[in-house]
Amino acid sequence: MTIRPLDIFGKGNFNTIQFLAVFALLSFAFYAYIGVTVPGGKIYFPVLAHYFDVVSWFAALLAHGAGALLTLLGYAVKYTYPARLSFATGGGGVSIGYSCLGVQIMAFWIAFVTAHTAAAWYKMKWMAGGVAAIVLLNMMRIALVSLATHNHYISILPFDHHTCFNICAYIVVFILLYYFIRSNNKQQTQAIIA
Repeated sequence: MTIRPLDIFGKGNFNTIQFLAVFALLSFAFYAYIGVTVPGGKIYFPVLAHYFDVVSWFAALLAHGAGALLTLLGYAVKYTYPARLSFATGGGGVSIGYSCLGVQIMAFWIAFVTAHTAAAWYKMKWMAGGVAAIVLLNMMRIALVSLATHNHYISILPFDHHTCFNICAYIVVFILLYYFIRSNNKQQTQAIIA
């Protein structure tokens, strides 16, 4: 059995322009959506802000997921709209802001998978799995930060949970990339043989 290096850019499997375009589009769309749904901006759509506040819904999803993890660990938690998670007994909690959502990492993953040559259902499956893994990792991060504030943990070294999450999330994404590329190359090789 020979081990072949991963072929990311060969055989016409990867479209760099498409990757950059999808990543830029998703990133711009997120910030543009925030721009039109936050009161006080030059362009504000109250209908979107009131009825289609997807960003707050996603933040609430993260808060409830982190709360569910804390509940599994035996902690009583409470939620405050839009996305504040705190302990029922007092003593700490977190508010989930725009930078806590992990949108850039999800955009990177979606753009990378989209830019590969593969069947649409195959890409959708990998996109959904990768986004689910990133969201779960983010929920665990939020639960750990909440637990740290609740127990008044003090870090000796400077600690930025956003940077730590980004490092961990990109490690997970690169592991997913490895398996996606390997699986995609294997699938295309089998299609050529057949």
